[in-house]
Amino acid sequence: MFVVIFGLVLVLNILKILGIERLIAKALSPFLRLMGISKEATNLTLIGITLGLSYGGGLLINEAQKGHVPPRDVFTSITLLGLLHSLIEDTLLMLVIGADFTTIFWSRLAFALVMVGIVSRLIKLVEGKRYEKWFYRSVVPTQACPAQ
Repeated sequence: MFVVIFGLVLVLNILKILGIERLIAKALSPFLRLMGISKEATNLTLIGITLGLSYGGGLLINEAQKGHVPPRDVFTSITLLGLLHSLIEDTLLMLVIGADFTTIFWSRLAFALVMVGIVSRLIKLVEGKRYEKWFYRSVVPTQACPAQ
Protein backbone atom coordinates (compact mmCIF):
# COMPACT_ATOMS: atom_id res chain seq x y z
CA MET A 1 0.00 0.00 0.00
CA PHE A 2 2.90 2.32 0.80
CA VAL A 3 4.35 1.77 -2.67
CA VAL A 4 1.02 2.61 -4.37
CA ILE A 5 0.46 5.77 -2.32
CA PHE A 6 4.09 6.80 -2.76
CA GLY A 7 3.75 6.32 -6.52
CA LEU A 8 0.54 8.37 -6.68
CA VAL A 9 2.01 11.21 -4.63
CA LEU A 10 5.13 11.14 -6.80
CA VAL A 11 3.02 11.35 -9.97
CA LEU A 12 0.99 14.20 -8.46
CA ASN A 13 4.20 16.09 -7.63
CA ILE A 14 5.50 15.55 -11.16
CA LEU A 15 2.19 16.85 -12.56
CA LYS A 16 2.52 19.88 -10.29
CA ILE A 17 6.12 20.56 -11.39
CA LEU A 18 5.20 20.23 -15.07
CA GLY A 19 2.22 22.56 -14.60
CA ILE A 20 -0.30 19.94 -15.67
CA GLU A 21 -2.13 20.15 -12.33
CA ARG A 22 -2.64 23.89 -12.91
CA LEU A 23 -3.97 23.18 -16.41
CA ILE A 24 -6.42 20.61 -15.05
CA ALA A 25 -7.53 23.09 -12.39
CA LYS A 26 -8.06 25.79 -15.04
CA ALA A 27 -10.00 23.38 -17.27
CA LEU A 28 -12.27 22.26 -14.45
CA SER A 29 -12.61 25.61 -12.65
CA PRO A 30 -15.63 26.79 -14.69
CA PHE A 31 -17.47 23.55 -13.86
CA LEU A 32 -16.41 23.69 -10.22
CA ARG A 33 -17.46 27.34 -10.01
CA LEU A 34 -20.89 26.44 -11.43
CA MET A 35 -21.20 23.85 -8.69
CA GLY A 36 -20.33 26.40 -6.03
CA ILE A 37 -16.78 25.26 -5.30
CA SER A 38 -14.52 28.26 -4.82
CA LYS A 39 -10.90 28.69 -5.84
CA GLU A 40 -9.78 27.83 -2.28
CA ALA A 41 -11.28 24.35 -2.53
CA THR A 42 -10.43 23.63 -6.19
CA ASN A 43 -6.96 22.15 -5.66
CA LEU A 44 -8.10 20.10 -2.67
CA THR A 45 -11.00 18.74 -4.70
CA LEU A 46 -8.71 17.82 -7.59
CA ILE A 47 -6.35 16.00 -5.21
CA GLY A 48 -9.30 14.03 -3.84
CA ILE A 49 -10.53 13.19 -7.33
CA THR A 50 -7.16 11.85 -8.39
CA LEU A 51 -5.72 10.37 -5.18
CA GLY A 52 -8.84 9.27 -3.36
CA LEU A 53 -11.52 10.25 -0.90
CA SER A 54 -9.60 9.77 2.33
CA TYR A 55 -6.54 11.74 1.21
CA GLY A 56 -8.47 14.58 -0.43
CA GLY A 57 -11.10 14.62 2.29
CA GLY A 58 -8.42 14.74 4.96
CA LEU A 59 -6.77 17.73 3.30
CA LEU A 60 -10.16 19.41 2.93
CA ILE A 61 -11.00 18.89 6.61
CA ASN A 62 -7.57 20.21 7.58
CA GLU A 63 -8.13 23.40 5.56
CA ALA A 64 -11.67 23.76 6.93
CA GLN A 65 -10.31 23.55 10.48
CA LYS A 66 -7.92 26.38 9.67
CA GLY A 67 -10.85 28.41 8.32
CA HIS A 68 -9.47 28.60 4.75
CA VAL A 69 -12.48 26.95 3.08
CA PRO A 70 -16.09 28.17 3.55
CA PRO A 71 -18.70 25.66 4.85
CA ARG A 72 -20.67 25.47 1.59
CA ASP A 73 -17.47 24.68 -0.31
CA VAL A 74 -16.65 21.90 2.14
CA PHE A 75 -20.07 20.30 1.65
CA THR A 76 -20.04 20.64 -2.13
CA SER A 77 -16.44 19.39 -2.43
CA ILE A 78 -17.12 16.37 -0.24
CA THR A 79 -20.27 15.61 -2.25
CA LEU A 80 -18.22 15.71 -5.47
CA LEU A 81 -15.51 13.55 -3.92
CA GLY A 82 -18.12 11.04 -2.84
CA LEU A 83 -19.20 10.56 -6.45
CA LEU A 84 -15.90 11.05 -8.23
CA HIS A 85 -13.13 9.93 -5.86
CA SER A 86 -10.28 7.79 -7.18
CA LEU A 87 -11.19 8.55 -10.77
CA ILE A 88 -7.88 7.23 -12.07
CA GLU A 89 -7.72 4.05 -9.97
CA ASP A 90 -11.37 3.09 -10.46
CA THR A 91 -11.16 3.65 -14.20
CA LEU A 92 -8.02 1.51 -14.43
CA LEU A 93 -9.72 -1.22 -12.39
CA MET A 94 -12.71 -1.23 -14.76
CA LEU A 95 -10.37 -1.35 -17.77
CA VAL A 96 -8.72 -4.47 -16.34
CA ILE A 97 -12.07 -6.29 -16.34
CA GLY A 98 -12.83 -5.23 -19.90
CA ALA A 99 -14.72 -1.93 -19.74
CA ASP A 100 -14.43 0.78 -22.37
CA PHE A 101 -12.31 3.73 -21.15
CA THR A 102 -14.34 6.44 -22.86
CA THR A 103 -17.64 5.17 -21.52
CA ILE A 104 -16.47 4.63 -17.95
CA PHE A 105 -14.37 7.78 -17.54
CA TRP A 106 -16.54 10.38 -19.27
CA SER A 107 -19.87 8.95 -18.10
CA ARG A 108 -18.74 8.95 -14.49
CA LEU A 109 -17.34 12.47 -14.81
CA ALA A 110 -20.51 13.82 -16.46
CA PHE A 111 -22.81 12.08 -13.96
CA ALA A 112 -20.88 13.42 -10.96
CA LEU A 113 -20.74 16.99 -12.31
CA VAL A 114 -24.46 17.04 -13.13
CA MET A 115 -25.52 15.56 -9.79
CA VAL A 116 -23.32 17.88 -7.74
CA GLY A 117 -24.53 20.83 -9.81
CA ILE A 118 -28.13 19.92 -8.94
CA VAL A 119 -27.34 19.39 -5.25
CA SER A 120 -25.40 22.67 -5.17
CA ARG A 121 -28.32 24.59 -6.67
CA LEU A 122 -30.76 23.02 -4.21
CA ILE A 123 -28.70 23.79 -1.12
CA LYS A 124 -28.36 27.42 -2.21
CA LEU A 125 -32.09 27.68 -1.50
CA VAL A 126 -31.49 26.88 2.16
CA GLU A 127 -30.78 29.85 4.42
CA GLY A 128 -27.49 30.18 6.29
CA LYS A 129 -28.40 29.04 9.83
CA ARG A 130 -30.60 26.19 8.66
CA TYR A 131 -27.93 25.12 6.16
CA GLU A 132 -25.26 24.98 8.86
CA LYS A 133 -27.59 22.97 11.11
CA TRP A 134 -28.55 20.42 8.44
CA PHE A 135 -25.48 20.08 6.23
CA TYR A 136 -22.41 21.27 8.06
CA ARG A 137 -20.87 20.53 11.41
CA SER A 138 -18.12 22.95 12.31
CA VAL A 139 -14.71 21.31 12.47
CA VAL A 140 -13.03 24.36 13.92
CA PRO A 141 -11.68 23.39 17.36
CA THR A 142 -13.45 25.06 20.25
CA GLN A 143 -12.50 25.27 23.89
CA ALA A 144 -13.83 22.39 25.93
CA CYS A 145 -16.48 23.29 28.49
CA PRO A 146 -15.64 22.26 32.03
CA ALA A 147 -17.87 19.54 33.48
CA GLN A 148 -20.67 20.88 35.63
